[in-house]
Order: sequence, then C-alpha cells, then structure tokens
Amino acid sequence: MAEGDMTVVQSCGACGEELGSFDVKKDNMMLMTTETIWCPKCQADTHEVRDLAGRGAAIQQEQGSYAANNPFDPETRR
Repeated sequence: MAEGDMTVVQSCGACGEELGSFDVKKDNMMLMTTETIWCPKCQADTHEVRDLAGRGAAIQQEQGSYAANNPFDPETRR
C-alpha cells in the first residue's frame, strides 16, 4: 500500500459479511455507493456497504475509554 492510501472494506448490506477490500488514495475515496455486490452467504446480489478498515475497532476502543455511568440515586439527587 502506498503512502496516503486507505483500505476500504466491502460488506454485504443484508448480512454484514465482509466480502472484499481494496486500497484507494484518500483523494479518490468514495464510501457512498449504489452498487450491488454478490454475497455467497445470501446467494444474491445485495447492496454494497463500504467502510474504512479498522474503523469499527477504533470506535470500540474510544467508547471503552469513556467514563462509566453512575446510577442516579433519587434520595440524594446525585
């Protein structure tokens, strides 16, 4: 992968199965698409969903770093 390239992951819009990936320059990246893609699990052409590789893991890591919610105590109003 060349410097400045991003990896885009293609997934099935119906079942979420990862179907492929490709590298693209940041300037040429297009995540929104109306294309369909063949899903062997669904045995059909389904809507293609594109996302950046590693984005889901980064979101989970960030959410894990948030402070825990403390339960509200109505008596102390805290």
